[in-house]
Parts: sequence; C-alpha cells; structure tokens
Amino acid sequence: SFVSSMPEIATHLQEHVGPDFVLSPDKGAIERASHVAKAIGCNFSYLEKTRIDAHTIEHKAKDLDVDGAIVAIVDDMISTGGTICKASDALRRQGAKAVHAACTHGLFTGGAITRLSNHVDGVHATDSLPNPRSVVSGAPAIARGVKDLIQRVL
Repeated sequence: SFVSSMPEIATHLQEHVGPDFVLSPDKGAIERASHVAKAIGCNFSYLEKTRIDAHTIEHKAKDLDVDGAIVAIVDDMISTGGTICKASDALRRQGAKAVHAACTHGLFTGGAITRLSNHVDGVHATDSLPNPRSVVSGAPAIARGVKDLIQRVL
C-alpha cells in the first residue's frame, strides 16, 4: 500500500504559506503537485528538466502564470537542494513573489539548508527524518497506511 504525506503537506502549506501555485520540479513528480494543488485549490505545473551533459541539468520553466504569486515547490525528497534552487531561480525570473519548498523526506545533505536559504523563502518537511525543517507530522500518513493494511488483512 502506498502512503503519502502530501495531504498533511497541503494542509500545512495552506495554513502557513497560502500558495497561489504549486510546482513539481520535474514531470515525474507531477502527481504530487496535482494532489497538493487540488487540496489547496490552486493551479499546478512542472519544470522541464533537460540534461545538458553528465553534470549539468537545465531547468526550464514553461511560461507559467506566476507573476506576483506565492509558489510552493513540492517533491518527495530534498537532498542537496540543487534542483529546488534552480527551480526557484526559474520561478523568480517569471515574477514569483515568494517561493517555498516542501518535501516528505528532508535529507538536506552537503550544506543544503544554507543553499536553500539563499534561494527560497521557506523550507517545509515532514518528520520522517530528523532535520531542522521538520514542521509537518508524518504520523497521520503512517496511521492511514497501517489502517489500510489491517483492513486488507482482516
């Protein structure tokens, strides 16, 4: 059974950030962005990722309607924060007023917190891993998963 903390992340973002737009950092995570945007009641999209070479990825924002908007970038995991920083830069070039990053698993390796603080207005993560940005409880998602499992077994 698949368990997701995106409902809790959506609630947290709605209560503490008030995003006008939700963005997935790539097409592969569009389902997460869609779920969060639907729960909040706003539009969503994704950034196009193009690999230039073995070490370079270009993030291209389609012409998104984010001028003056508060944007939340949602992903399952943030490790180094590089993708989020590039996405944030692309959003700001299109006029985003504020950019927040939210994830289920905040690894935050290699100076990620410092890097992110230079590019986004806020970082929001669940407590699935101990980290300085754990502001969303993952317990309700785990409880849903356990309940679903028990119902299937019985």
